[in-house]
Amino acid sequence: MVKSISSGLIDIDSDAIFSFLKKEDFYNIIVCFDNIERKSDNLSLKENLGLVNLLKEEKECNVVVIFHEEELKEQDDNLTENNKEEETEQDFNSWYQKAKEEQVKQYNSKNWYQIYKEKVIDCEITIKNNDEVAKAIIKDKVNKYTKITDEIRNIIEIVIFEVYQEHCSGNLRLLYHALEHIYYFNKHCFLKFRKYNDKQAFAIALKLSYKSLIFQIKKYLSIKIEKIDLASGYYHLYEKYLKNMFYLNKEEKYQLRRDFYQTLKLNFCYKLHNCRIEYIEGNLNDEQFVKGIENLLPKINFYPKCGMAYYPYDFYQNLLSTYTQITKKKLSNIEEKINQHYIEALVIEEFKFNLNHYYKSDIALLKLLKNEKWKDYYEDTKEKYKTSKYENINALINSYENIESSFYLEAIKQYNFF
Repeated sequence: MVKSISSGLIDIDSDAIFSFLKKEDFYNIIVCFDNIERKSDNLSLKENLGLVNLLKEEKECNVVVIFHEEELKEQDDNLTENNKEEETEQDFNSWYQKAKEEQVKQYNSKNWYQIYKEKVIDCEITIKNNDEVAKAIIKDKVNKYTKITDEIRNIIEIVIFEVYQEHCSGNLRLLYHALEHIYYFNKHCFLKFRKYNDKQAFAIALKLSYKSLIFQIKKYLSIKIEKIDLASGYYHLYEKYLKNMFYLNKEEKYQLRRDFYQTLKLNFCYKLHNCRIEYIEGNLNDEQFVKGIENLLPKINFYPKCGMAYYPYDFYQNLLSTYTQITKKKLSNIEEKINQHYIEALVIEEFKFNLNHYYKSDIALLKLLKNEKWKDYYEDTKEKYKTSKYENINALINSYENIESSFYLEAIKQYNFF
């Protein structure tokens, strides 16, 4: 009976597999077979479809079969090759004759689905990619945001989708995870800057932030990361947030906002870069270059806690040098500010044992330290940073009573409930 109902596709003891379906409760239900390509090598594709047919005809179930066709073909190709290797020369003729008589090989990945689907499958839907689904998921989530304009909503949707395409490899589960965490950071940080005048800068800053967040989420979920993106280092607080049960304290949120505000200034860095390229390779004249430098450089707000300057030290030195050649004068205040920032960033890198060596390997920056003035500034900054670290450690040790008091009964209950 099983052979008959399954169109001859199943040749096994049905009671061993289908006994759990004998209750009346199992009639008229929807059964979903997901990730068929992950099936055991011991269960053929033919028998999978036989099971589908059995559920349809005998149990009157609606059945959905989901699989990645290319991966299934690759799996079956490998299985076919393995089966061929097991055949001896003596068995080849009988094997070939049998295959010819049956007119189909059980593991022929090019034929199995086409041959059996007409007997079993009523409706077939091919999804080329998940992009439209991803857009719908993103739109549904972002539509729940309140107190934002359609313009900002549109920016957020576009940026999330772009990051999804670039860094999620079509993984909708990862997108769901990312959207939950993006909501948290939008609420506590990013959307507090939604009225920022330069919407292009706002979109760029969001994209860098989301990229860094997704990088940390992938690490947290142990998802393979193809390559390290430098942008992933911008927001160390993301890693802390994930390890701390998806929570940041008041000071950390404040720090996050400062970091994001600094990232908003990135647009000035891009404009500076374009200004230099247009002057060297384009049609920008001396007067336009000088005006661009005078407008843009003072607006860059460096501060050491960010720890990233986005461009090597000599990028700014080249800009200032070209400016001086044209105008025969120096932007001394700006140059001082840039030198201080890069030296502070170098000190932070050394104290944090950063193995990337962004600043230690910057030849132009190390050359600056040969100047006595900046060498002294470097040593003074190291001493201040060292003293600050010790003070923080001593403050922590002296605050043991506060630490102890945080482990009171209500706090433990809240922790367990969370």
